[in-house]
Amino acid sequence: MSVEAINNSQNSIKRNVITKQPSFQGSFNPVVTLMDAIDKGGFAASFIAQDGIGMVAPRIYEGLNRNRKRDENGKKTGPLNWEFARREGIREVLSGPSAFLIPMGIMSLIKKFSGTANNVHVNHIDALGGQFADFASKNVDKINNPKEFKLGYYSEIFENVLSNSTDKTLTGEELKAKAGEYAQKLVNAEELKANKKGKAAKKLIGEIKSDFVSLRKSMTNASNNELEVIMNLGEKNLHSNIQKFTQSMVDYTNDALAKTAKFVEKDAAGNVKEFIKKFNLNRAGTRVLSNLGMWGSVVGFYTIIPKLYNLGLKQDPGLKGLEPQQNDQKDVSFTGGFATKAGQAAIKDGKISKLLSNFEFNGASMPVSAMLTLLFGFTLPARYTNAKSDKERKEILVRDITSFAAILDRKSVV
Repeated sequence: MSVEAINNSQNSIKRNVITKQPSFQGSFNPVVTLMDAIDKGGFAASFIAQDGIGMVAPRIYEGLNRNRKRDENGKKTGPLNWEFARREGIREVLSGPSAFLIPMGIMSLIKKFSGTANNVHVNHIDALGGQFADFASKNVDKINNPKEFKLGYYSEIFENVLSNSTDKTLTGEELKAKAGEYAQKLVNAEELKANKKGKAAKKLIGEIKSDFVSLRKSMTNASNNELEVIMNLGEKNLHSNIQKFTQSMVDYTNDALAKTAKFVEKDAAGNVKEFIKKFNLNRAGTRVLSNLGMWGSVVGFYTIIPKLYNLGLKQDPGLKGLEPQQNDQKDVSFTGGFATKAGQAAIKDGKISKLLSNFEFNGASMPVSAMLTLLFGFTLPARYTNAKSDKERKEILVRDITSFAAILDRKSVV
């Protein structure tokens, strides 16, 4: 057997050829930048981007060419319809983003001045709050040491979740070790985020999510939702997803721990468990009010949008270029007080859980049921009654019903 020497000169040539390839590292790529921004913004950013590209831009373009004549070559001629395009642009630009930006702005203020647990669903407050009360009452000495407290509390929560979200083969020390690993990563992620290291924090959260999905794949039925979190609450279970659940843990714990620490500081001998139970009820109530406030604010803004895009218009600009028609605008009364009345009635009758299931926001994104009520109960009537002509009313019914149906279909699959 013979051994041939390696031809270093050929390898050197190949390496030189490779190193001469153009490098794009550090260059600005607008497409990649846009996709990264959409990914960070979640459903809200995705919706606004799709709405802008798929609805706003085409409608403004078609608005400019509204009722323009075509010559013998098929080319549109005559003046652009700037009034109609302006109205289309104002309506679409105000409608899409405001459905997310208004709740986002309101929730950011509520979290800052009232507490981060207001960003947690009521059923999550109930689940996490019950175990928090038990853990805190047994570990009062750790309340003023947030990191140590969170490691212990998060570990207990993850033990519960891992045990009930798998086929029970993960037990004993192995279960405790895995729960402790998740708890440590979540605490570390919080510290990184507090130090303005968002990417590193997001990576740790991603590791928890990926590992949890792997466990679900290997320890549950193949048809089960890999992201589903199941937390046992005794007589019932909480069903969530790993991403929402971990964020809820952080938001609830930071708020509850801060308030409990202040309570202990004022009254060291006080009943911590009873204080936390009252805190949980209070936060559940403020969460209800937050949901109704965000939804009601969007409803209120949507009902005045038609007045904003019709400012300065004496007649329907969509009729420009057609045969003159009589302006048959009619005054139709419209009120937007339904949201407040319905909310008060639901709370008074003790139907808060039903109300929340229909109006429970996910961050800045409202649920399908709330969006359905907003679009067909308030937006469509407001646009219809503020129309400048019968032709515009017919267009509103066709255009908006199909657009709203597409929006709801998009939300239902997210």
